[in-house]
Amino acid sequence: MTADAPPPARAKKSLLWVASKWALAAIAVGLLGRTLVNADLRRVLALVSGLGPKALLLCVPAMLVLVLETLAWRASLAPLGRPLRYRSLAQVRLATEGVLMSLPGGVVLAEWLMPLLLRDKCGLPIAEGAAATAARKWLVMRSHGIYIALSAVLGWGFLAARSRSMIGIEGLPVVVLVSALLPFGAAVAMELAMSRGAVATRTWGLLARLPSRRLSGWLEGQKHAFEATDGQFSRIVNEGRATSLAGTALFVGAWMMESVEAWAIARALGAPLGFTEVLAFEAGLSLVRSLVFVAPSGVGVQDMGYVAFFGSMGVPDAAAIGGAFVVVKRAREIVWILVGWFFVAVYMRKGGHEVAVVERAGVSLAPAPAPPSDPGASATGPAPARSARSPRSVRARTTSARRAPATWASAG
Repeated sequence: MTADAPPPARAKKSLLWVASKWALAAIAVGLLGRTLVNADLRRVLALVSGLGPKALLLCVPAMLVLVLETLAWRASLAPLGRPLRYRSLAQVRLATEGVLMSLPGGVVLAEWLMPLLLRDKCGLPIAEGAAATAARKWLVMRSHGIYIALSAVLGWGFLAARSRSMIGIEGLPVVVLVSALLPFGAAVAMELAMSRGAVATRTWGLLARLPSRRLSGWLEGQKHAFEATDGQFSRIVNEGRATSLAGTALFVGAWMMESVEAWAIARALGAPLGFTEVLAFEAGLSLVRSLVFVAPSGVGVQDMGYVAFFGSMGVPDAAAIGGAFVVVKRAREIVWILVGWFFVAVYMRKGGHEVAVVERAGVSLAPAPAPPSDPGASATGPAPARSARSPRSVRARTTSARRAPATWASAG
């Protein structure tokens, strides 16, 4: 066994973690199936088919969520001083969202993919792309906490009246309000840590202690990239107070649009529910979905919650309407996932993949700097040019690089 081979215990633990993720995801899908089986499937299909052209209008809130989130992200990255196109950011967001929503624990893969997409679609160096990824996560958590708190305040009366029927005791409004501290507190902790420029550097130090020569050699060459990530995030936080507040407000608007979507679907299916009622429940359920990140899009757990909500509200034909609600909402998410994976496939097949391969081969795509002038050279004769790599050499290095494992970062 070589010094770089992972210990058997570590490999076994990794395999166990992967198996656990897929097992939990399978259980979640089973819960979704049980939710639909318990409903009258003919009645569910009749309700869904009865929507007709209105089903297209129900996609409008999701489109507005995309618009608001992309604008919020672009506003928060203004301190980087780079012109970021809305279209490119929207494609990055759709691609990573498709990965996140479709795979067990997809949040990890999505956050790994995002800096690469930002580099190849938006021209951000990896360090700035990693900082942009962290900034988006920070704003999403902060706005999520504000959204949950708003839902508790606006739906206080409804939550108080339904407390016993939903959780069996009094105090549901307080529970929802206190739960807002989870995402908001995590955002505050993240801001305090990363604004001081120490998180990525500390992560580098922890990774450097691992007993692997290969990892240590890679980390030695990437220390500057980790330090640059800390510096860029600190710049976003400390120099962009106004832009981060604007981004937070836009993200809160995006969260509100998700409640608008849920309310519109419920009303279209015939559930006589008010917006504040749906808002109060949707916000609490969004936190559950975030916590159960192993299940793609909170599948199963969230769906059972919706059906239970319709039943507790005394909605006529609650099981069928709840089942139809789940079908419509999941159908929209499937379309979103397909669009996201389309952009991932385009990235892998075209420019992004080739750029990554060439950079891994050690061939710089940036223009070479002009050679310094030689005082002793003739004033009339040009300085001798350095020989450039031939296209055949680049192709050979690119081909061999395809066999090499991908690295996370260069300094950009």
